Amino acid sequence: MHFLALPLEIISSILLELDWKDLIRCQSLCKFIDDLFRTTTAIRYKIQLGRHCMIHNPSIDTHSSSKRLEKLGEFTNAWATLKATRTTSFKIPSYWSVYDLQQGIFVHGVMDSTVDLDEANHLHHECTTALRFYKFPSTLGDSDDYAWSFPSLGIPVNEMTIDPSMDLLVLLEKPSVQPPSLPSWRGQVNLSIHLRTMTRNEPHPLARKAVLTQRHEIKWEESFDSYAFSLRGSRLVLVVVSCGLNYGDEFYVIWIWNWRTGVLEFEYADQGYAALSFLTDRSFLVSHHAYGELEWGLDVHFITNDEPVTTDQGLKTRVVTLLLPKLQSSRILVEGIICRSVPNQASRILDNHGGSAKLGILPESGGQRINDPKPFRTSPVNQLVVVSFNICRLSPQGDSHLSIEGSFEEFTLITRADLLVAVASEAITKNEAVAPLEVGESSRLTVEWNDWGPMSSRFEQERGCGVSKFVCCTSGPRFLTWSRMDMESFVIWDFNPYCLEIRTGPRSLDMEQKPYYRPTVVRSDFFHAYEVLTCLPYRETRLPIKQKFISSVLSREDLDFMLDEENFIVLTKVDHSDTTDYTVYTL
Repeated sequence: MHFLALPLEIISSILLELDWKDLIRCQSLCKFIDDLFRTTTAIRYKIQLGRHCMIHNPSIDTHSSSKRLEKLGEFTNAWATLKATRTTSFKIPSYWSVYDLQQGIFVHGVMDSTVDLDEANHLHHECTTALRFYKFPSTLGDSDDYAWSFPSLGIPVNEMTIDPSMDLLVLLEKPSVQPPSLPSWRGQVNLSIHLRTMTRNEPHPLARKAVLTQRHEIKWEESFDSYAFSLRGSRLVLVVVSCGLNYGDEFYVIWIWNWRTGVLEFEYADQGYAALSFLTDRSFLVSHHAYGELEWGLDVHFITNDEPVTTDQGLKTRVVTLLLPKLQSSRILVEGIICRSVPNQASRILDNHGGSAKLGILPESGGQRINDPKPFRTSPVNQLVVVSFNICRLSPQGDSHLSIEGSFEEFTLITRADLLVAVASEAITKNEAVAPLEVGESSRLTVEWNDWGPMSSRFEQERGCGVSKFVCCTSGPRFLTWSRMDMESFVIWDFNPYCLEIRTGPRSLDMEQKPYYRPTVVRSDFFHAYEVLTCLPYRETRLPIKQKFISSVLSREDLDFMLDEENFIVLTKVDHSDTTDYTVYTL
């Protein structure tokens, strides 16, 4: 029997098994297939999902295909026009410390009330003893806003992160330092990572160990340690960067645990600064640089182990280094590296993990869940990877007291996770002899900057999103910042390739939207190449900020942004005020 002679229901079912790109190719086969595509909502929905870097959530069966398609159209048009369906404003004390934004939930630390606020800025995160949560409204999940807090965590917190899809709250307890036992100064820090529920501040029922412990060596008597968490499903990453008093005294350690089993799967330490972010379920990116190195880059790690990973076996990875523009001198230091890509989110929602009935349910909320069921969400493959860092030149005054000549310059590298994975996979395919990387092994496969960077990234200088501020400014294929020249506009960069072809409906007169294909040119004497050219295309949507909104803002340091799948948030610090104003725009 000829394929087209089959019943339409069977033809549609067969076609829906194809990838969305293959569906587009099939549509031009004949008029019969074209008419079928135009009249079959499920096929149109699948194509539009792929074009907009979204994936279907099969656990939500309450919406028909036509309703899903309608919601998807409203969602994508809202991002194309920055048309907010709801605006929420609230204030929080300016002396908050740790914070995170994941899946429509913003959480921030609360300082110990016994601490003198005039000295709070010098205490870093040492006095965070409480948390406040804000759940923003969702048009996709049809939920309202909600707030709750934990007045006492029972421990002082240095760093934290959350994963609402797993009702997971990760807290790093302020380390306790053991006195040095060696003649040369060496100390041990006991790191304790508490795994709790976001909704009840109780030990997480899916974690075999309520507290993960690890010892960390302190190399310098006076040092500053920074901590950064990453989550991807059952894997939890902690990166610790220790900085001494002198430039060049930097050391980092990377640990990866399976937080559900408590197994330490990966440990690596080296000189310099580093940051880590996941690309897929089985690959992650490490950006690092050590003082004195001219060549540096992004290490793409592909996990080669079969699940589950045991303590004795450890995590085995195959590594490809994608080189960045070479530095001009060994007296140049790259510091403050931060990397952000795939947000904290499990591949499946809580119901599929066999958790307790209370897991993920907000107390006293009438049964409201923190992981709102949505008909679709951003594909983890189509995520931006944003690496931000500072570069400074050091004066030649010896190794003990290095000083800076001139000011820092900020740089931001923007690319897509799928591009990095594709480039690294192609390099491995061309060199089948590459062996899995063992801890301490120095050999690895490299790809020159000119072979991947110019066409697969945007390299920006002085973007205004310094390394301490941009961490929550990316979601999916979108990057949020302000305009290049001033603070008078919101700017959304959308790196979804299809968005360059999308023509939106009528727009307001104060909104500008245009594609960018032309190269970005960075000129800096920090690099051997006089000009660094990159030309990954994107669409820019600019919406001017109301003048009354920025009239009381003193400088760029008093204005910040955050972004997630449905919201973009503006934070403003007003002069002579002890609060920060939050304005949340829900699309």
